[in-house]
Order: sequence, then C-alpha cells, then structure tokens
Amino acid sequence: MPCGIKPSSVLPAEIRRRKRGKRAERAYREACIIALTESWLDETVPDPEVHLDNFTIFRADRTKASGKERGAGVCMYVNNRWCNNIKIYSVVCTPNVEMLTLSLRPFHLPREFPTVVIICIYIPPSANVNAAAELVATDANSIQGKYPEVPVFIVGDF
Repeated sequence: MPCGIKPSSVLPAEIRRRKRGKRAERAYREACIIALTESWLDETVPDPEVHLDNFTIFRADRTKASGKERGAGVCMYVNNRWCNNIKIYSVVCTPNVEMLTLSLRPFHLPREFPTVVIICIYIPPSANVNAAAELVATDANSIQGKYPEVPVFIVGDF
C-alpha cells in the first residue's frame, strides 16, 4: 500500500464516537500513520476502546513524571497494510516534553533506507522550551548517529 505519512490531529474521544461509522472509515483507512498529541489516554482507557480496524496503536500516556495529572500524552496508529515491522525506540514523559519514537520498516521502502523513524512530540505551553528542544534533539541525534541514512520525521504539537 504505497502512501505518504499522513499525521492527523483527531482526538481519541472522537475516534471512539465515530469508529464504526462509514465517515470515520473513509477518513482513516487511507492513512499510513495517525499521530495524536494531547490524547488524554491513561491506564484507565484500554487499547480496545480506541481501536481502529487495520491499525496498531502505540501509546505514550502521561505519567506522574510529567508533574501533571490530566490530559496530554501522545499516541500513534500505524496502518497494518502499510507496515507491521515496528519497534518502539523511546518513550519520554517529563514536565517539558512528551515524546514517542517509533522505528518502522514499511513494506515498500527504497533499499537505501533500512527503516523510517517517526517522533511524535507534545510540548506543553508551560514547558521550558529549551529543555524540551534538548530532549528532542538528543533523541533525533542518537538515531542519526547510529543510523545516518535513516530519515527522521518529527510531528506533533510544539
């Protein structure tokens, strides 16, 4: 299934309300990746409740380490028809940034790229932007240092 990376900014609550409707099916079935920030997911929301057919969900829910109790968190849905070789590279949850990094090997990827990396980040308005940028840069530079030929895509709310 050749397609580009298509991040989306739909709240999981909306996905839950519309997941069985034809409108939702048309809107999401063509996406290779759906990246969500401020997901409001936590351990009380099981994966089946926010499941999308033919997608695998990867979550980085807000934890107590963020210093906040409500909201935020990031997640990504990966279309199973586009890729099923996925590894979680890192998960970060601090007061300054919430970040989920995935390493993916899509079915149709040019040989010169062994994998693709997607970093989904949320930087809260109250964050120390310099500290957040440092964490994001450290993660991206770590990947580029080990695998210089790998494209890194950074998506989110920052």
